[in-house]
Amino acid sequence: MPKHTRTTVVISDSLMAKVRATMQDRGVTFRALVEDGLRRVVETGEREPIADSPDARFRGHLGLVDGLDQQDLPRRIAELLAKGHSSDP
Repeated sequence: MPKHTRTTVVISDSLMAKVRATMQDRGVTFRALVEDGLRRVVETGEREPIADSPDARFRGHLGLVDGLDQQDLPRRIAELLAKGHSSDP
């Protein structure tokens, strides 16, 4: 008998409503729908960004800019603020 893994997934209410409708239309379980979707992505090697993945939102490099030490951050922030850069995101 195949082994199975249990997991918890947080899904938006709007998407879950569509999922329930799809399950009813196709006469399948949530598990079958999720496994089918995951299998399609894994088997096709699809590389498009996924809506909530970090890759979908950020294409830059992680970490500090080369040549900037973490101890320099307070000094660098003070310099930027002194030059008139906003502290608002």
